[in-house]
Amino acid sequence: MLTATSPPKGLSAIAAGTLTEILNMWATAGPLAGDQVNVTAIVKNISAESLYITCTGLYDDTPLTFSPDYTWIDPGKNYTFTASFTMPNKDIRLHVWSYYWTGTEWLWDDYVSLDIALGEAPPPTKEEFKNLEIT
Repeated sequence: MLTATSPPKGLSAIAAGTLTEILNMWATAGPLAGDQVNVTAIVKNISAESLYITCTGLYDDTPLTFSPDYTWIDPGKNYTFTASFTMPNKDIRLHVWSYYWTGTEWLWDDYVSLDIALGEAPPPTKEEFKNLEIT
């Protein structure tokens, strides 16, 4: 599994959560192009009140929807959000944000990113190599 890095330089000041904190995020390590990549983000309510909290993600121009859409989290409690996507044929950087509901709008609160490197296909087995046809 891959785990999230801290926010990139220059984003730490604007990415610090005030009411939520993304404690950890991980994804399937070394996926091949076309593989399903499973992503897990653990978000904590660091406020003194219960909040509706949600997570969203993005890689390249592709949005990532987490499940559940949102949930009620009591103060000091964590919740696990999950998502999955099909790995493209290249390395990606996955961006994930947490939001909380004010009663009238969702406010962005915390951010983490995770680099996911495209895995390498294993070499052919002896049997596969023996049956290899060149056209």
